[in-house]
Amino acid sequence: MTPVITTRGLAKDYDGGVHALRDVDVEIADGEFVAVTGPSGCGKSTLLNLLGGLDRPTRGEIELAGRRVDGYSEAHWALVRRSEIGFVFQFFNLIANLSVADNVELPGLLAGLSSREAKARRIELLESLGIAEHVVAQLAWQGIELGPDRALRAEPAPASDVPWWQRTAVSRAGAR
Repeated sequence: MTPVITTRGLAKDYDGGVHALRDVDVEIADGEFVAVTGPSGCGKSTLLNLLGGLDRPTRGEIELAGRRVDGYSEAHWALVRRSEIGFVFQFFNLIANLSVADNVELPGLLAGLSSREAKARRIELLESLGIAEHVVAQLAWQGIELGPDRALRAEPAPASDVPWWQRTAVSRAGAR
C-alpha cells in the first residue's frame, strides 16, 4: 500500500544559518495516527507547514499518496489543500468581516459546492457540534470553536497544529 505521506531528506533552512529541519525521513500510512511532539522551536510547525505546502523545503522530497509534490506551484498547492489536506491552525484564521456561518460555509464554496450544497453542509457541521441554533448570535471570539470546522468543511484528511485543549470542536464532531 502506498503511504499517504512520505518525506526523504526533508530540510528547511532560514536566513542566518538557522536549520529548522535537517534530513527528515517520514512515512505515514493511511489511517495511521501520528503525533508530532517536541519542545518549542524544534521544527514541528515547520514540518507541518512543509507537508501542507504552506512553506517550501530547502531540499528533500515530499510525496502525498505517491505523487511528488515538493515542486508544486502555489496555485497547485492551493488545489491540493482544498481537496486533500485539512489544517487546524493554532490561530483560527477566520475572516473577520464574515459571520460565523459564512466562515464555516466558505471552504465548501471554494471547493466547488453549489451555494445550496455549501449551506446544507454548513448546517450539518454546525448541528454536529450542537451549535447550529446559536450561530446567528455568535461573535468573532467564538472562533475557538469554529476554527476546526473550516478544516473539516471540505472533508480533507486532517493535519493539526493546534494544542489539544483547543480541539473540542474537532473531537465533538467525531473527526479522527
